[in-house]
Amino acid sequence: MTAMDVTKKTIRSGRQGRVMARRCALLYAAMVGVGAVLAMAGAVARYAALRGGFPRVPLFADWLGNGGASNVESLMGGMLFAGGVIWFVAFVGPELCHGVARRPLVAAPALCGTIAAALSAGAMTLAEIALVDQSRIVSGSVWSRAYSLWGNDLIMMPFSYRFLYAWQLIPTSTGGIEETSGIIPGGWLFLAMACFALMLMVTALGMLAGAAVVWVCEGGMRRVVPGVCVTVAACVAGMELFLFNSSVTVYWVASAMTGDVIRYMPNWNERHLYIAWIPLVESLVLLAVCVLIVLRLTLRREVHDSRRGLV
Repeated sequence: MTAMDVTKKTIRSGRQGRVMARRCALLYAAMVGVGAVLAMAGAVARYAALRGGFPRVPLFADWLGNGGASNVESLMGGMLFAGGVIWFVAFVGPELCHGVARRPLVAAPALCGTIAAALSAGAMTLAEIALVDQSRIVSGSVWSRAYSLWGNDLIMMPFSYRFLYAWQLIPTSTGGIEETSGIIPGGWLFLAMACFALMLMVTALGMLAGAAVVWVCEGGMRRVVPGVCVTVAACVAGMELFLFNSSVTVYWVASAMTGDVIRYMPNWNERHLYIAWIPLVESLVLLAVCVLIVLRLTLRREVHDSRRGLV
């Protein structure tokens, strides 16, 4: 390859990267916008229900928030996951056929998804701060089960909100009064960090799911059957790890992976330590692993340089 060929390839890759990043940014902006609209609609429906009114759409509050506060983490996470799937199912195949290199097609959702995850986490954190009811925040060292960890009745962030606190003592043997550290200095920063880690995880998994779906469908039945088996096995393993595990060791590992490190005390009382950097590091590693896997899944579909024209 001559120096002129290298220069042309570099220019082409740079132009393709900018075009793909722009298109992918529009897709993620649309998904985040839809998620924000649905979250606001759920909060409004919840507010109307609390005030004794009724939403215009029947069961609207139940649909968005299970009859309670709108779970904005699940909502925005679902939108980011769907964005990754849509990108690879609807855009990557045609672009590869038109000569676009696979690296810009994989780098675009990784970059735009990371930015969308950061913006979503920031917006959710600001909304939580703006809507929080200070009278309901646990600020002392002792609190009863009658209290809720949620600071408002309109939206909730069940994964991230616990990182406002350093620890929580759960007396499982006696069922007595629970204790908490109270909100720590910089707690809102740790909340935002955990929320960003969660959004980044679902973004990476959305990319992987989209690329895997396309890869399986292009291979016919020889890939569909193993793909379905792998998906079922992964779902069963996930449920066994996080939902239905009966082993104390497995339960500890699953909790620690989410940043909830448990220390068992006398009489099997549990002290939960909330460490936000654990899910953050896991999300970065997961993103890197998913990007590498997606690059391999798209390898055979890339058009060779000799057949690729300028895009």
